[in-house]
This record gives sequence, C-alpha cells and structure tokens, in this order.
Amino acid sequence: FIVVNNSQKIEVVNIASMKKIRTILIPGSSPRYFYALNDSIAYVSELYKSKIYVLNYQSGVVIKEIDQVSRWTEHLMKYGNDILVESI
Repeated sequence: FIVVNNSQKIEVVNIASMKKIRTILIPGSSPRYFYALNDSIAYVSELYKSKIYVLNYQSGVVIKEIDQVSRWTEHLMKYGNDILVESI
C-alpha cells in the first residue's frame, strides 16, 4: 500500500514488481499513514482533517470515519488491544 499524500488515494501495488494492482480513492481526503488491522480492515490517518478513515482495503470502501480527534492525525500503532493515533 502506497499512501500518496495530498492525493485522495492509496495505491495498491505488488511488492515484488511494484506494479499497480488498483487505486483506492478517498474523495476529499489527504491520506497520510496506513495501518492494516487485519486481512481486510485498515486505519488511514488524515493530514488536513481531524479524522481517521476505517477502510476495507479488500473492497476499497471507506466503512467509517472517526472524527473524535482534536487535530490532524499522523502515525498509527497497535498497543495491546488498542490502536494509538498521533494527533498534532
């Protein structure tokens, strides 16, 4: 997964060949970081909005937007059963 900053998209590529498989669009967004939670769900941080996108990366659909953050979001990591988000 290549998050293309300020582009409204994430490119899915084959890691060995770097050939594009497909593009996941998140209209109106500026995706920043991608964290795969499991084999189909990922969290995507947002550079210019105070939110996190919950994405089904198998289907390429945003299934939820989490907007209970105070500022724009950056890095994501798992700690125990929680996902921590850096908010700047």
